Amino acid sequence: MLKLCESPFPRTFFIMRKIIIPLIAVILIFAIFLMFQPTTDNISKFYESKEVLLKTDNCSVTAFLNKPKGIDFDKVIIIAGGYTDTDKGGYNSAKRISDLVKDKFNRLGYLSLVVVYKQETGLGDKDLKDFLCAVRWAKHNAGEYGLKLDKIYLLGHSRGGYIVSFANTIEKTNGVIANSFVTDLRRLYEMTENKEIGLYDPELQKRAENIINLTIRSYSGTPDEVPKIWEQKSIIPNINKMKSRYMFTLGNDELKYAHEIMGGLEKAFESCNDCVEWEYVKINNMKHYPFYNKEWWEAVLEFIRKT
Repeated sequence: MLKLCESPFPRTFFIMRKIIIPLIAVILIFAIFLMFQPTTDNISKFYESKEVLLKTDNCSVTAFLNKPKGIDFDKVIIIAGGYTDTDKGGYNSAKRISDLVKDKFNRLGYLSLVVVYKQETGLGDKDLKDFLCAVRWAKHNAGEYGLKLDKIYLLGHSRGGYIVSFANTIEKTNGVIANSFVTDLRRLYEMTENKEIGLYDPELQKRAENIINLTIRSYSGTPDEVPKIWEQKSIIPNINKMKSRYMFTLGNDELKYAHEIMGGLEKAFESCNDCVEWEYVKINNMKHYPFYNKEWWEAVLEFIRKT
């Protein structure tokens, strides 16, 4: 008897239906998922990033400029970073912050400008002048890059928080955001001299001592020797001179001495009758560095959206 050969088609159809088609579907879903992940190549489609030299009013400063692509924008966020003890450290710190913030701001159509600082020279000295140079460039010379900036915001962290807060007493903008910074230089001097900061962090104690020594040289004396200068360069005695809406933030997991310093600023605002609109926001699950914290970002972006 002739034995008929079994047709291969039912088996082939079974393999395609049960294995190959689901596998192709999984691969397609994974490919689509990767397309929308914030990889460096994907993010770069949304902005142009470059190092620029800003020049205005007989001053110049280097900054990282991050400009949204193909988007009409009118807001710029000018950013001041934290402590650095070398020129290279200041450059690397600014570059790092630029890389962390540009995706957040550019996707919303905001231009960001991160100022590069030189070696630490003391609070309220050259760093403030460099930052003000960037602010004045945004106000008066941004047209050189084809930019039309109707709204300017200042954002600073740590030493940068001090810088943007003091800049708020000099230049009017649309809003200022400052995170975890020195509000009273005399109090910082006392805490450093008494080794109070070292009780929480020995490395931070050394850093504070370096800042204080540089500041003493910059001001030509200690708070006892030249009290007026130290008061003029502190934030708390000058809050009634601030010109723009102001938000200061602090992580709930910050060291205890930071809560004391920022708490002093809150009390000063509470007793101020002629101060600008202000708010103090404490951020959950955040220590000193804010740029990875989702709640902090939400507070910052909400503050900007209000204007």
